[in-house]
Amino acid sequence: MPQPELPLGELLHARAEACGEDLLDNCAEITGEQTSRPLGIAFVLALRTLIGSGILPDGAIMVSHSATWMEEPPLGEQVTTDLMMSRAEGPRERYRRVVLSYVTRGGDGRVLIKQEQEVLWPTS
Repeated sequence: MPQPELPLGELLHARAEACGEDLLDNCAEITGEQTSRPLGIAFVLALRTLIGSGILPDGAIMVSHSATWMEEPPLGEQVTTDLMMSRAEGPRERYRRVVLSYVTRGGDGRVLIKQEQEVLWPTS
């Protein structure tokens, strides 16, 4: 059976949230970082965006994750994280490799964090 085309390059979901002390405290607790400015905030922003999108199929396997920081998210400002599917291999027997891309922007549109997450995406 042919696999449906994946929506490469399209905005799949955007999540906006305030980057306050409570978010940073929760992130530090989740990631185990002993700092008031945890670097793991990037992963938490991506994960919340992915969960909110509802696009991840049952049986998907997270393979890798990388984050590139441009700037720290400013306290008290709203940040928006966009989710796109940036690359995908052709389907194989059970899975295909898909790369999800996240871009987190500050309230003025400047890019704060870019991330990529490789996922084994079920083909059936």
